[in-house]
Amino acid sequence: FPEPRNLFQRSLFDFPASEVGSIGVERAEDSFELSRREDSWVLTREGSTADTDDGVAEALAGALAGLQAEDILFGVTDLPGDAIAVVRFATLEDEDEYMLEIGAEEDGAHPARLTGLETVVTLGTLDVQDLLPASDGLLYRREAAPVHDHAAPDGVQLTPGPAETAPEDVLPTPELVPEDLGGDYQIEFVEPEEEVIELPAPGADNGS
Repeated sequence: FPEPRNLFQRSLFDFPASEVGSIGVERAEDSFELSRREDSWVLTREGSTADTDDGVAEALAGALAGLQAEDILFGVTDLPGDAIAVVRFATLEDEDEYMLEIGAEEDGAHPARLTGLETVVTLGTLDVQDLLPASDGLLYRREAAPVHDHAAPDGVQLTPGPAETAPEDVLPTPELVPEDLGGDYQIEFVEPEEEVIELPAPGADNGS
């Protein structure tokens, strides 16, 4: 005989990801809310909005819309313990907010209770991870500017140019006279002697 869980529809929702209008995750740390604005998403956390990676937000909406129960705990109406997270969401056409309470993992699955369901279901661990991403992962990250490689083409060898000479390497540095030598010192500039070349007088015998 088939298992009782296989006799029931285990898909929790019947709307596509494109109809998800808002998703909010409440937990002890890193709570956030996503709101759809036409073709983009807005992330709100700690009271401030931030640029959102729309692709990651759409993936979260898809994980929610396609969520399926691993098992149905017939006769169980309450979570066995406190919820570790609460996911609140609404569709674009429905102003009512739905709530999915997720309990701690037990035997590789999370018990969960959904608004409107009379019984508790279990969710796979990977499915819960997809529903509870870190808010930092939803942020839009601008690509870094490309770094240009100035390597020489094959067969060409680059020769570094002459090193720049600092001004202090060009101008002479005056020598300092220690103060403890005593005495007066005077800098004397000596003019170079001019060399005088005597030319022979016109008509003089030059020995040729």
